[in-house]
Amino acid sequence: MKLFGKKEKPIPFVTAVILAAGASRRMGGENKQMMELGGIPVLGRSMLAFEGSPYIREIIVVAAEDQVVTYAELGAALKIGKLTKVIRGGQTRLESAYLGACEASEEAKYLAVHDGARPLVTQKIIADCCEAAFLHTAAAAGVPVNDTIKEVDKKRCVVKTVDRENLMAMQTPQAADKALLLAALQSAKDAGAAVTDECAALERLGVRPYISAGSYENIKLTTPADLAVAQAIFERRGEL
Repeated sequence: MKLFGKKEKPIPFVTAVILAAGASRRMGGENKQMMELGGIPVLGRSMLAFEGSPYIREIIVVAAEDQVVTYAELGAALKIGKLTKVIRGGQTRLESAYLGACEASEEAKYLAVHDGARPLVTQKIIADCCEAAFLHTAAAAGVPVNDTIKEVDKKRCVVKTVDRENLMAMQTPQAADKALLLAALQSAKDAGAAVTDECAALERLGVRPYISAGSYENIKLTTPADLAVAQAIFERRGEL
């Protein structure tokens, strides 16, 4: 598309790293990635979302060792053409993200890390996050906190009410310049830092990621109740 005779800039090469190596303990030990939503496994729904995004050129799935073949077969069955690798993950989210990032194509300029257990991610969320990363170097999907937040002591007694005006609940994808994110993940891993997402790793290096628009529907499936909620959302969207 042209605007006043000018061509649009090409979209940089973005590799999506989908994390699916967790133990699913709060799902009663059942592998939540393979639980079905309308006949398609949770992980399959996540892969399809990134497959359909014009911002994503490559998909890498990080799996538990005993699921590598299963997830590769799932990708083939769903015709995920952008899926280039399914690799074994680490003991922590940080290790898995780092291992996945290391496998990205040499052509990749940006990485977008996503929880496989967030199958409700939309094309708009992916696009907004990638565009924000291109502009700000690093970005992550998030939503304003709606609940009242209390800080408590070790006895679970309230210390104070936290001002929620500037609080955001983090989601995925979380995207950043490839070299920068690799350096941040490597640094956090080497330091044994207890980081729970890519933003935290970047923050250790002084980076301040931009928070792009997520969605209250972009939930992470953690318990059986979450699966029922996801099913209802997909039905309302008419996607089942």
